Amino acid sequence: MDYDQGQKISCDSNKGTLIDLDEKTPLWVSGAPIFTRGLAAHGNYVVVGESQQTGRDLRRSSMSGLWIVDRNQWKTIDHK
Repeated sequence: MDYDQGQKISCDSNKGTLIDLDEKTPLWVSGAPIFTRGLAAHGNYVVVGESQQTGRDLRRSSMSGLWIVDRNQWKTIDHK
């Protein structure tokens, strides 16, 4: 969870989204079959970690990445 600029946001890992904890609504949706794994917010940007949705036996070789999200429009800026 992050509390920045008066807004409480958190990962909804199973859905691959970020949510507003007070409103219980999605702010950003990855649109990919991922788990969201942590976030960091600074100013107008949120960095979101991801891990691939995969079976337990394949986790060691699964992909991971980072999303950069524009906090004003809740749109993806970049994905690595």
